[in-house]
Amino acid sequence: MQIEDVETHRGELEVLLTRHTAHAVRLSVVPDVEQWSRDHDLPGQGNPIARALVHRASGDWVVLIRRSIGAEQITSVLDGLELFGGFPRIRQSLTTPTTFLNYLVLHELAHLANDWDQSCERECDEWALERVLQDER
Repeated sequence: MQIEDVETHRGELEVLLTRHTAHAVRLSVVPDVEQWSRDHDLPGQGNPIARALVHRASGDWVVLIRRSIGAEQITSVLDGLELFGGFPRIRQSLTTPTTFLNYLVLHELAHLANDWDQSCERECDEWALERVLQDER
């Protein structure tokens, strides 16, 4: 699986965000999360496929997501969830670009909604996956 253009999923993802928080969230689809962060003088590590942040001036919540997500990047996320995250069969649930993107965006929303930093990755995974799997029912 790969995702050529996340922008084609924007409408669904924005609905998902409004369904899971009352706080306004801006979804920004960008070519490169690391470059965008550098261009906006925001510190960060590596080049993630998504990132959550609070806009300094406005206080708005923002979810950044890379426009194109390759198969190797998706596999890396799924491997991490299975091997290190404690979700050994998650690959059976995140089988489409839509379900994968839903997980990814909700994971980033979890950081914002719960004020969790990068040390809370497992908690963000659990929060996001609980909602994705609930929505699938």
